[in-house]
Amino acid sequence: MKTIAEYMTRAAVAMADGSFPSKAAQKDALDDVSRAFDKLVDTKNRDGLDAAGYSFWDLPSYPHQLKAKHEPIFKAADIDWDVAQKLVEMRNDIKAMPIVKPAPKPVAKPTGNQATHQGTCQICGCVHKVSNKSGKIATHGYTVEYGYFNGECGGGHQLPFEVSCDHLKKHIDDMVVAIHSIDPEGFREYKDRYGRDRKVSNKQIIESLQQSVVYQRERLAGWTPKELIEVGA
Repeated sequence: MKTIAEYMTRAAVAMADGSFPSKAAQKDALDDVSRAFDKLVDTKNRDGLDAAGYSFWDLPSYPHQLKAKHEPIFKAADIDWDVAQKLVEMRNDIKAMPIVKPAPKPVAKPTGNQATHQGTCQICGCVHKVSNKSGKIATHGYTVEYGYFNGECGGGHQLPFEVSCDHLKKHIDDMVVAIHSIDPEGFREYKDRYGRDRKVSNKQIIESLQQSVVYQRERLAGWTPKELIEVGA
């Protein structure tokens, strides 16, 4: 919970430019002033109010309701009248300030490094931009299946499938090795993409790898070099 001074400071900072970039920003500043006023009134001395013949209901709830007639009530309640008037002044100034939308940012000039073509990842089969310099697929991720892969896709920073299938061949060989090296009776613990702890049996991992091998071999069998896809085509 912020103090009266903190609300007033935040409003003053928002007012510093003499204008607001949006109606929402202006409303936020007005809200800060109203919250400061509410906390100020909340410092009231009830005994002082009662002794002077006033009650809580004689106090205004918002700064725009404050009038000269309230001064004796505030003083009876030991509420700082000067601060109350300052909040009214701030509110009036905020209301009078114009809304000046910031100028749009200039459009970035082309650097010549923007990708002009896209290619298919050898591993996941998705289409991604290809570097003009290296001719390789950009870094990307993929859906985690049984937690077998985590982080970046293994096809990132590799030649696109239209150009080469060498990395896919190696990927298939690696999966075959993994199938024969995993203990089918064990389990694997991992974190999913949301950071939650997960556990999967090695049998499920092996089955998943076997399915992937079949799928990837089918892709490999039909491979022929192709032209890359032009960006925007």
